[in-house]
Amino acid sequence: MLFRSSQYREIIASGLPSLGRQGLGSVSIACLNHAAGPYGDAAIAAFSVVNRLTMLSTSIVIGFGHGFQPVCGFNFGAGKFDRVRRAVRFCALATTGYCVLVAALGLAFAPAVVALFRPEAELVRIGAGVLRFQCLAYPLVGCIVTANMYLQNIRRTASASVVAASRQGILFLPAILIGHRFFGLTGLMAAQAVADALTFALALPLMLHALNSMDRSDTQSLDID
Repeated sequence: MLFRSSQYREIIASGLPSLGRQGLGSVSIACLNHAAGPYGDAAIAAFSVVNRLTMLSTSIVIGFGHGFQPVCGFNFGAGKFDRVRRAVRFCALATTGYCVLVAALGLAFAPAVVALFRPEAELVRIGAGVLRFQCLAYPLVGCIVTANMYLQNIRRTASASVVAASRQGILFLPAILIGHRFFGLTGLMAAQAVADALTFALALPLMLHALNSMDRSDTQSLDID
């Protein structure tokens, strides 16, 4: 069975944000490991351990977001905008609450968590610093993921793609390069937290603007009725 061109466009629009998020994420990790090379094997291993930890934690947030997507998409397509707003609010609050809990545990037990994977003293020292930097901005990740999933499902493909690619690509890569150039190892440690804060500053206005536009559409439809 052949697909129509409109169906191909729908497939591309739905998948482009995820492609940007995962594709640029792989590139950024490679760049981060390369930048950490001059600081020794312990630094490379420390970043790898922390990246695995944060990827595991963030996978739970993304999984929650994937559960939110069909609810958002169905109700948006049906014109039930109040349900969409409630779903966005619930997803943002639930994922943010989870991220706050994870961040608090990470800040409190960073050395012990890193030592579970590699007990070498230098690796634990660097890894604990990386983890604590990331935990400072980690509570913002829930809102970032919610904004990404929401924009993706209401077919704001360009905005969703930019948000998806920013946290681990568009903003993360410059944070790595600038941090490494001017602040050395400390700059690399803080790169992900800086990228998270900047992505949040980008994602929140885009999400609020889309919600406000949906509010206006809802009001106009009520006026017509």
